[in-house]
This record gives sequence, C-alpha cells and structure tokens, in this order.
Amino acid sequence: MSASVKPASFADINEGDTLPSQTWTVTKADIAAFGEFLYPPQPDNPQRKGNPHIDEEYARQSIYGGLFVDGNQTVAFLCRMATDWLPAGTLARGWSDVDVKFPNPCRIDDVITFTGKVVAKTREHGRDQVKLEVLASNQAGKPVAAGFISAQIPR
Repeated sequence: MSASVKPASFADINEGDTLPSQTWTVTKADIAAFGEFLYPPQPDNPQRKGNPHIDEEYARQSIYGGLFVDGNQTVAFLCRMATDWLPAGTLARGWSDVDVKFPNPCRIDDVITFTGKVVAKTREHGRDQVKLEVLASNQAGKPVAAGFISAQIPR
C-alpha cells in the first residue's frame, strides 16, 4: 500500500506501509494558542509563571534560551497524522497508546516534518492492532519527537 492511500480497514494495512508526511511551520501564535488552551490565563496562575512554553522572560533565561513548543502540542500533530491515515475512528475510540520522547526542542520558525510507518500489525485477544513508528524532525533533520503510537482498529 502506498502512503497516499488511506486504508479502509485493518485488512488494508500492511507492515511497512508509510503514512503521508505532514509539515508544520511553528509560529509564536501557535505556541501561545496552545498555552492558552493548556494553561488558561487566571490571576496568579502558578502554571503560567515560569513555564518556558509560554513565559517569554523565563524561557529566555532557561537553558533553551527562548520559547519552545510544549511536547503535548507536537504529540497532537503526530496523532493527527496517524488519525488522517488510519481507518475512521481509530484513535477516537477504542484502545490506543502513545510513547514519544523529545530529544531536541521545537522552536519558533522551525519547519517540522512528521512521518510514520507501520511496524507491527497484530490480532490479540480479538482486537486488531497496529503499531506505528512516528518521527517529527526539524528543517536541520534533528528529531524533536520520536516514538510509537499503538492503536486498536475498529471493526
């Protein structure tokens, strides 16, 4: 199966299938919007002050030297890539597991490319499951997120 064909069912998925890649150019507005979602502005909200994802002054003084993307935001893009390709309803219902590491920060103006491939397809305990190896890399080819998404495919 090619990356351009969305599988309709578990039977249409094969180990080695690649997901269509997606890209995202990170903006300060993206980081701010996600921060507003996760950490709504409230008087004296302790989650906002000293948070290097949304507190610019603090972020400049951190080891990262500036704002960077919250890992949850990067995972959301990886999950969207998987959801866009997998059969309808795969990550929205049923069992799924996300195991992702963040070896490098993702920064404003980075162009992030999201890729994935099927590394396992199993039928266990009456469940159809796939395991995807996923990667998010910046324009320099450095990984900013890498790991696996496992999901039950609905019947």
